[in-house]
Amino acid sequence: MLELRGAGFGYSADDWVFQDVSFSVPAGSVTAVLGPNGSGKTTLVRCAAGLLAVRDGTVRRSETAGYVPQAHGSTFGYPALDMVLMGRARRIGIFRSPGTRDRSAALQAMDQVGIAGLAERPFPTLSGGEQQLSSLRGRWRAVRRCWSWTSRPPAWT
Repeated sequence: MLELRGAGFGYSADDWVFQDVSFSVPAGSVTAVLGPNGSGKTTLVRCAAGLLAVRDGTVRRSETAGYVPQAHGSTFGYPALDMVLMGRARRIGIFRSPGTRDRSAALQAMDQVGIAGLAERPFPTLSGGEQQLSSLRGRWRAVRRCWSWTSRPPAWT
């Protein structure tokens, strides 16, 4: 059995990922955690599995919890903005550093996909969905930002 009572987790004192979460999962059952990108699903599962410690409340497990992580991540703790900037590498050129225009394009791309507030967060601490947004959509838009649109950019589903 897995039980969370009043559980809460945050990366800093005023930045809660989730608060006051309570539920129980009977042994041998399968449970899905659903929600939008960046809403704390992966962090909740990591806390339930004992990989992260909750800041509030309790987590009880009668058995070891299994956890299969998403196939994303990075060995290096680059800020999310740098991961988006990597999408502009061909435009920046070999042995050159991103300039003001590149950073501006990357920040604008992040804003367009709703992750501008994550620019300075280390990439490995982002949720799987946030990593996907910064890796795929953010990079694609950062590359495309150098042209002006004559029509609406392609929609992402």
